[in-house]
Amino acid sequence: MLLLALIPFFYLFFTVIIYSRLRDKPRELCFLLAGSSEFFLPPSPLPSALWLLVVVVSLLFSFFVITCFLLCHLSPLSSLSLSSQWTQSQHASAKAMDQKSVVSNRTRSRFSSASSKALAVRAELEMAKAGLLFVERENKLREAKAKMESEEKTLEAQREIALKEAALKAFEECVSLSKEKSSIHLDQTPADPMQRTREYVAEQTAQLNSQPAAPQLVQSSALQHIRSPASQFDQPTNSEASFRYFPDPSDDHRRRCSTENRHDHSSDLTRYFARRELLQASMLKFSDRPKDYRA
Repeated sequence: MLLLALIPFFYLFFTVIIYSRLRDKPRELCFLLAGSSEFFLPPSPLPSALWLLVVVVSLLFSFFVITCFLLCHLSPLSSLSLSSQWTQSQHASAKAMDQKSVVSNRTRSRFSSASSKALAVRAELEMAKAGLLFVERENKLREAKAKMESEEKTLEAQREIALKEAALKAFEECVSLSKEKSSIHLDQTPADPMQRTREYVAEQTAQLNSQPAAPQLVQSSALQHIRSPASQFDQPTNSEASFRYFPDPSDDHRRRCSTENRHDHSSDLTRYFARRELLQASMLKFSDRPKDYRA
């Protein structure tokens, strides 16, 4: 690389020397440059601008070569410095990261502890809220249960009252019916049952003892003739009334037997009806005492 950097300088040096020596001899210069004077022969010497351009190009080329040489030789040093700087920066960044990590770990630990405490407090708060909800529900259920129990007691009392009212109503209806029956019976019966019994017995005996009109008249007339025979002789008699009907004694005996039997049957019948009426009259007076009953 160093030789390459020196080549432009040598080229420039030889060019300047040749130009200074052959400045007045353009023919030899052309031969030197072209290698033959037969084909190319410039009419006049080269201008100075061309030589200046050649010098500038050679200088630029030499500068480029030197720069490349320096870069090639200085690159390891620069790479080492860059690597050292990079390692230092890496170490610094690592230290910074460690410090940041320590700080972040501390902050994280603090944050985690704070967050754990906050979570614990929040969990307790949620538990308290849930417990409050359950307590409210339990209170509502207890209130509903108490209300249902009170309603049940009220319904039971109402049921008892309704049953008692129904029983009282039925008893009042029975009493009213019994009063109506007793009033009807009392209206139909006299005040004194013994008097009513006597009247009934007298009525029955009168009905049983009643006979046809003609035999009664005959019997009464016969009795009158038997009881007062003297009167028959004293009173005047007519031809029409001289004939009288005298019953047969056997018929009278039969009639008497039949009337006696009728009297016996009528007495039994009247005794039965009287007993029944007395029993009915005694049952109307209910006092729940055995001595008040009449057998």
